[in-house]
Parts: sequence; C-alpha cells; structure tokens
Amino acid sequence: MEHVSQPQRFPWRLFWLLFAIGIVGALAIIPIAIDLFGSVVPTAQTPPIPLPLLILIGVVQNLGMLAVMVFVGLKLGQKLGLGAPLLEGWLAGNSIRNQSKASLKEGLIAGIGIGVVLLITLLALVPLLPHLPFVTASKLAVWKRLLACLYGGLYEEILTRLFLVTLIAWLANKALRKPNARLSPGAFWVSNLLVAILFGLGHLPSAS
Repeated sequence: MEHVSQPQRFPWRLFWLLFAIGIVGALAIIPIAIDLFGSVVPTAQTPPIPLPLLILIGVVQNLGMLAVMVFVGLKLGQKLGLGAPLLEGWLAGNSIRNQSKASLKEGLIAGIGIGVVLLITLLALVPLLPHLPFVTASKLAVWKRLLACLYGGLYEEILTRLFLVTLIAWLANKALRKPNARLSPGAFWVSNLLVAILFGLGHLPSAS
C-alpha cells in the first residue's frame, strides 16, 4: 500500500503571535516618525477625505498587508522546511533553553562584529552625508530611538526574512529543483542575496 503523507496543519498560533509582534514593531516607529516628519504635516495638502477616515484606511491596509506577509511566509516555509523553531517550541510548551543559548551566542558574535564594521562606515560617511536619517535621529530622545529599533528588529524582519526570503526561495527552488523538493542551498542563497540588495535599495532614498 502506498504511503500518503498527511498535509501539515497551518500553524495558526504562530501566525497570530507573529502578527501581534509585527503590530508592536509597527507601533514602535510612530514616536520617532512624528518627530522626524511632523513638520511636514502642516504644509501638506489637505486630503479630499476626512483625516480620521484616511488614518483608518491606512491602518486597515497595513494590517491586511502584515497578515498576508505572515501567512504567505509561514505557508511557503512549511513547503521548504523553514520555520521559527524557537517560537514553535515555546508555543508547544517545550524547553528551548539550549537552543536559545546557541542562537543567542551566534547572534551576539555576528551582531557585534557587523555592528562595529557598520558603525565605523557610518561615522566615516557623516561628513559626506549629513542628512542621513541616523544623523538626524541621533538628536532625538533615547527612548524613541530604542523603540525605533523594534521596528527594524520585528516588523522589517517579518517583511524581509519571513516573507521576501521565503517567497523568493520558493520561486528559486521551483526553478532549480522539483516543486515539492526541500529548499536547496542554491535557492536559499539566491533569495538571501536578492533580499539584501532589495533592502539596501529600499533605504537609498532616505540617504539622498
């Protein structure tokens, strides 16, 4: 008798957790955004619809986009063998202490190393590009800057790693291997490289 594999159940608990995390990340950018762009609002053209309605539409639109990003990332991730093992283990009530220690150690080493390189590079660019966002933001309250870090660490990670990396990896995997095959190393690195380039290009306007 031929064995038929059971389809994986969609991880709805993980979906709602990541969705909530994304909302927290999006809200965290508001205080510093008000300081950076608040002066533009009075000079902006009056919208044709009431401002409260415009804000409501924007909120609904962004929540919808966030939900789609999380859903697609998790759904395609299941097909590729990708996931969030620490969060999944925590939600299942399993001990993730050892995994957390290993991930934290590797993350700290990589983060500190890359952070030092970026800091030196950015400090060298300050005289050449005085209008860089981080130069302006450095004059704002520390608590607002700390909150803004949550936007990059939570919302942008969901956008880039969970959604874009997974989507591009799935497309690349279909092009390089069988549609139902597990993620190939080539597809994984292609997706990471493309998303890194897109991420950099997306931040170029703020540096101009």
